[in-house]
Amino acid sequence: MRATPAGLILATLLFVPSVHAQTLDSFQAVHEGTDKVFPFVVTPDQADESRVIVFRNGLSEPFGLLVYDKNGTTIYERNGTRGLQTLPALAAGQYRFFVRGTGTFQVTPHVLDRETDTMMLVRDVDATLNQTTAWVLFPTRDWNVSIMGDLHIENFRLANTTVTFDAPVVIPAVESRPIVLTLTGEAGAAYSIRFEEADFPDPDAPATPSDDGLLGLPFPGVVAGLASLALVAALRRRRSA
Repeated sequence: MRATPAGLILATLLFVPSVHAQTLDSFQAVHEGTDKVFPFVVTPDQADESRVIVFRNGLSEPFGLLVYDKNGTTIYERNGTRGLQTLPALAAGQYRFFVRGTGTFQVTPHVLDRETDTMMLVRDVDATLNQTTAWVLFPTRDWNVSIMGDLHIENFRLANTTVTFDAPVVIPAVESRPIVLTLTGEAGAAYSIRFEEADFPDPDAPATPSDDGLLGLPFPGVVAGLASLALVAALRRRRSA
């Protein structure tokens, strides 16, 4: 059997020493590539913590994302297009992401408005940037989310378009429609995130069959309605009736 070009690239790069490997936290910034290997290190303070992987491709552009340990053992493998998945907790050590095909992704430990067995409920935040910081927001109700600070914000909306802002800004977050807020600015820049309850009459965009492109199993605790945005819209209309 002849090796594919992607297989040859992976076999060649998998065992190249990771002299300048990024840490796992570095992947809060968006990464992209075609059949590309990203070496990274899980430091002791980053170990044993599950994270959210954000698949950022278009709905008709699938790719594979894999994680290998230093011995070449597959730790994680998933094919998808656009949506949220869980990266299992990793022990401290050296690893590699492999993007099979052409894909765009990011990984973050930061979750807003969601409580699970492994994380506490987080809403209001006061923090400083030491790099790009990404927050995944799973709205449990309608919110106006205020972000203050000298920051640039990308609002990646899984069921709609991506928009960008400079803080201070107020972002509407619609119940059951997750978004990813990626914050960039000077290292040490202070910022805050505040939640104010809102009551939006309808979702920010009509639900259509083409919106239903999220990956199969969302992050633990996400409501089942994520599998069908049309159903979410129908339930919201019934609630407001």
